[in-house]
Amino acid sequence: MSSQDVFSKQVREYFKIEGDFSRVMVSGESVTIGECDVEARDVDGTDVSYGETGAILADDLAVSSSGKGLTVTVLGGSSAKAPYIITFLLKTSAGNYWELDIEMGVD
Repeated sequence: MSSQDVFSKQVREYFKIEGDFSRVMVSGESVTIGECDVEARDVDGTDVSYGETGAILADDLAVSSSGKGLTVTVLGGSSAKAPYIITFLLKTSAGNYWELDIEMGVD
């Protein structure tokens, strides 16, 4: 994981993050949003993606403005459950399937 794939936030902050796949997508390839997903797990490996108590993701997965990635809003979190691993799962019009992990700390 490179330094750009790690960030930290405060407990009450919420904002959009982007999984950028521009390095692996080729010209003319597009995101197939209906076959994409994003997941989150806490330090214990518990799924904290959507809707459950302690969830850290809003249910708003979308194609990024560049068209070469996905965005989702991160919510809440707890320093006791950090670091969280957020995994973007992207499928393209060319049939390629990519994953990107981003580590989120909570201060």
